[in-house]
Amino acid sequence: MWAFCRNSFVVALMTAVIAGCESPVPGPADGGGSTKTDIAAPTDSGPVAVASIQQDDVLARLAQIEKLVTQAIDSPVFAEPDAQAAPDDVDGRKERGDLMEKNSAAEKAYKVARVSDAGTITGKVTYEGEAQPAKVFKVEKNLEACGKGDRVLEVTRVNDGMLADVVLVLKGVKSGKQFQNLVLSGPSPGKRSDKGKGTDGFQGTDIIVEGCTYGPLTGVIADGAELRFVNKDPVKYGPIIYYQVNFRGRGRYKNQALPPHGKLNVPIKFKSRSRSKYPNIIKLECDQYPHMQNWFYRVDNPYYAFSGRDGTFTIDGVPPGRYKLIAWHPMLGEQDQEVTVAANGTADVTFKFSSKKRRR
Repeated sequence: MWAFCRNSFVVALMTAVIAGCESPVPGPADGGGSTKTDIAAPTDSGPVAVASIQQDDVLARLAQIEKLVTQAIDSPVFAEPDAQAAPDDVDGRKERGDLMEKNSAAEKAYKVARVSDAGTITGKVTYEGEAQPAKVFKVEKNLEACGKGDRVLEVTRVNDGMLADVVLVLKGVKSGKQFQNLVLSGPSPGKRSDKGKGTDGFQGTDIIVEGCTYGPLTGVIADGAELRFVNKDPVKYGPIIYYQVNFRGRGRYKNQALPPHGKLNVPIKFKSRSRSKYPNIIKLECDQYPHMQNWFYRVDNPYYAFSGRDGTFTIDGVPPGRYKLIAWHPMLGEQDQEVTVAANGTADVTFKFSSKKRRR
């Protein structure tokens, strides 16, 4: 959009300057500094003189166009939005920009520290109504890796009224336990696990591709961290990462090749809160197999969890305090509750999702 606005301005500028060529050619200035607009009646050489003056005027205007266009392009007004500080009065973005800066500062402020009186958050996620029907895809190539028959993508996994694959994220934690390296692996329906010992920062999310799947429906990733793909199949994949400017996931994206039995690291940079309706979400797809779809929620600290098949979850090692707990599902949207964790205590939370309230 910024490029369109810039180019439109340049075209309008050139049109305005060129249009001036149709106006009468100004005569020489008189001694009083005023400009004469009337041209004396032509003599035998008059038309030639007038044409010469007109030509000189056109050349002067063309030189002026070149100068103004160069100044316009070099102006910071037409710089890339990410490289330019937004004016305070543009689209009411100052408040959102301030919020973004505060959140960014809070993210950087998280520090690993020992918590001697840590508490625990336990809970469950329920679902009322009929689950959304699974999406069925016919696989017609690379059957040795993907298997024969249709592939099924369960976008809402419900078991006896309990909802799986919900991401639980605790906001507002300034310090506490170390990050664990999250691993998502196939084959379908996939599983989540931790790899190695804890670290002081989010090192990225490992995706073990096997059986034509990226693993579970949902995962997490931190801003600036990497999605690290390891392909265990003998076929090529094409991971596509969509930055969620809208629900359908058709925002700005990255698309790179993952070779057979190969590896691929993709750094993740979330779009700013002022430029995306869903700034905390990315979607992962594959340009070879439409059933390979996964969603990731942004985290800024290691206090997150996923609801299991029975809808339950646990977040441990929580410093005592009051926080906001977010529950998010890619098809059903986001909820939040305030939760207070006492020293060495346990807080119990229940989230209720419904088929009547779906994300748009």
